Amino acid sequence: MALDSLKESVKQLPDNLAKGAEVVASKVASVAGDVAEGAGKIVNQGAKGLFSGIGTPLIVAGGLVGAFLLLRRDKSPKE
Repeated sequence: MALDSLKESVKQLPDNLAKGAEVVASKVASVAGDVAEGAGKIVNQGAKGLFSGIGTPLIVAGGLVGAFLLLRRDKSPKE
């Protein structure tokens, strides 16, 4: 009876290892996702504190500079 049990365990070993690897990979991916999400929140909060109050003026200034660059013309004479 013990020998039959051992044979059956050996036959199912690859399937059991594959299932175990899937569970471990799933848990590692979940932890990595949680860590990345936490890091993203920290960076986002830091950026909000750093740029609070100057965001709108920067956007307006960027728009004006962009418009200037798009609308300027080459005033040199054409040959």
